[in-house]
Amino acid sequence: MAHKWLIRPSSLGQLMAKGRIKGKPFGDTALKVIRDAVVFHKFGIEPEIITTPALEKGIYNEPANIDLASDVLGWYDVHSKLEKNRLVNDYFSGEPDINTTILADIKTNYSPSSYFSKYFDTEVKNKAYILQLQAYMSLTGHTTSYLVYCLSDHPEHVRTNEIQKLTYKLARDPEIIALAGGVEEAFSLAEDRATEIIDNVAKIEHKVPKEHRVKCLEVKRDEGLLDEIKQRVTDAREIFDELYNTTLL
Repeated sequence: MAHKWLIRPSSLGQLMAKGRIKGKPFGDTALKVIRDAVVFHKFGIEPEIITTPALEKGIYNEPANIDLASDVLGWYDVHSKLEKNRLVNDYFSGEPDINTTILADIKTNYSPSSYFSKYFDTEVKNKAYILQLQAYMSLTGHTTSYLVYCLSDHPEHVRTNEIQKLTYKLARDPEIIALAGGVEEAFSLAEDRATEIIDNVAKIEHKVPKEHRVKCLEVKRDEGLLDEIKQRVTDAREIFDELYNTTLL
C-alpha cells in the first residue's frame, strides 16, 4: 500500500541532508524524519519535542514579533491576530507565519549575539530556512518570500527561570562563596551576578531601536530547487512505505 506522506516544511533541512556513506543517499538524519513520520501515521505518536528556553521564547514572542516586523517593514495588512491555516498540496503540509499579500517566516532570536550574527547578511545562509520557504511558496503560489529575524526581550517566565538556574550554579562557585564570606551569603551575591548576566541577553529592547531589531531577507522561488525537494520527498516515500507496510505490522 502506497501512502502520500506529506512533509512539513520545517523538516526539509533534515530530510534533504545527504548520507555520509557513498551509495546511501539517506543518512541517519534524513531517516529519522521518515521513521518519526511512520510512527506518527501508524500509531498517532508525535516526535518528542525537547523544550528549550530559545524554543519557549520563540513560541511566546511570535505574535508580538509579527507586529514588530509589520510595523518596521510597513506590512500593514499583517497583524498578530492573523489566523494560520494549514495548507496542503501533493508534497507539503504547513502553516506559514505570514501569508497575505506577503509570505514570511518569523525567526525569534534568543540572544543579541545570535541576532547580530545575521544582521549584516545580504542573503539567507541557512539552507534549512531556504528549503522551508521554498515549500511555503509551493503551498501558497507566492514567487517571493521573506525570512525575518526579530530581536526582542525574553518573556518574563523565561528570564526568571534562566536567572534561577544560573543563580544555583554560581552559588556553588568557590570564588563566589569566598567573595560573599560564606555558603549562606553566597546565594544573594550569586543572584545579583546571575541577574546581571541574564539581563544582558534578556532585556535589550531599551538598548536597540526597533528599526534595528528586525532583519528581513528575501528568498525567491526556485523551481529547480523545488524539483529537487519533490524528488527527495518521492524517494523518501518509498522508504516510508516499506517501513510502514513491512516493519511495523
